[in-house]
Amino acid sequence: MQAPFFQLSLLFTSRPYPTTSKLFSSATAGTPRGRCVARPSTTTPISPSLPDSAITAFEDYQRLFSSQPTESVDPLPLVVTEGSLPADFPLGTYYLNGPGMISDDHGSIVNPLDGHGYLRAFRFIGGGVVMYSARYVETEAAKEEREAKTGEWRFRQPGLFSLLKSHMRAPGLKLLKNVANTTVLRWGGRLFCLWEGGHPYELEPTSLATIGPTDIIKTVDGRQSGGGEVLKLAAGITKPLLCGYDWPSSRLDPSFMNADKQALPHLVKILIELDAGGSDLFCSIADSSIHWKKPADFPVINPSMSGKSNRFMYANSTSGSNKFLPHFPFDTIVKFDSYNDIVKTWCTENRMFIGEPMFISKGTKHEEDGYIIVIEYAIFRQKCYLVVLDAKRIGDEDAIVVKLEVPEHLSFPFGFHGFWDKK
Repeated sequence: MQAPFFQLSLLFTSRPYPTTSKLFSSATAGTPRGRCVARPSTTTPISPSLPDSAITAFEDYQRLFSSQPTESVDPLPLVVTEGSLPADFPLGTYYLNGPGMISDDHGSIVNPLDGHGYLRAFRFIGGGVVMYSARYVETEAAKEEREAKTGEWRFRQPGLFSLLKSHMRAPGLKLLKNVANTTVLRWGGRLFCLWEGGHPYELEPTSLATIGPTDIIKTVDGRQSGGGEVLKLAAGITKPLLCGYDWPSSRLDPSFMNADKQALPHLVKILIELDAGGSDLFCSIADSSIHWKKPADFPVINPSMSGKSNRFMYANSTSGSNKFLPHFPFDTIVKFDSYNDIVKTWCTENRMFIGEPMFISKGTKHEEDGYIIVIEYAIFRQKCYLVVLDAKRIGDEDAIVVKLEVPEHLSFPFGFHGFWDKK
């Protein structure tokens, strides 16, 4: 995902976010911990017609990563604002993980990558009904930074690469905190929230209550008591390699990509035909990026085509209509047809952004027969929507099947990765 310096400065800025209210601040004394309690709005709505400017872009970016201290333990039905959910829509749960707490109750902020994991669940239960619930992953870091009695958050080490202070054994050591905010996975009947630098946390799939950290590798490594064997993980099977880079310029590029758009990473297809003896007969090279030159991320296909030759691929991209946020956040779903190199798109409205798309198959033999679900962030309305698109109709005006609104007091910041768990 490409991000120019302006966008990185928004992520890493030291300017405090609007201070969030204390968790359950509007609750009565008898309110049980973890129940859904409305919080007062910390910001005022903004007009979608404001001119495109650096200030407007900055405000949009901040609001996209505003904290949500409120949890919804008891599932709530989402309200349909457009269209209707088909009666034959597959039953299941769409889980979405991402940061929920980015600015604490004392004005401190952390990078969104270090925000505490906030798991959201959208349950399609039939009859056109979708139930919503959300809870924080109770990691050790969350327990240390959230007061158990009051629900108040206080970051121990705010700023870029937020850290935790170590304990008695090494008081001078600071530790990276496992916030379990990156992705979510249903595996072997169990639900896990993952972070790229530590053990996954297991949660109860229905209540979203945290069970605790787990070491999956230890539980499967080695010989099983039943006599079967599991492949042992291996590392260092080749000689160590040292890679060097020719860096003739002393200029620091804040982006990990080349400033020259023509030199940006792009997709190239190489087809090699072999004879019976393994010798090559023909080789063709095609640059697939010539059909879509804008940044794209979060690719997804029909999961039933995993490991097979698939035709369609869907991804996030940008329309480029925002001069000051040209690459991210995303506002477009791109549909690639690899057979005839046709690209079709669906875009949100002005000053609205979208998260990772998810393909839900109808269970037929046709690869294109299914739905794309995606979260739409209406920044100027301070609301989030669950949008269902007909995968076949992407590119047409009637691509939206249904749009459902998350209650305003439960609107959440930008999510990272999700998972569809069919019933």
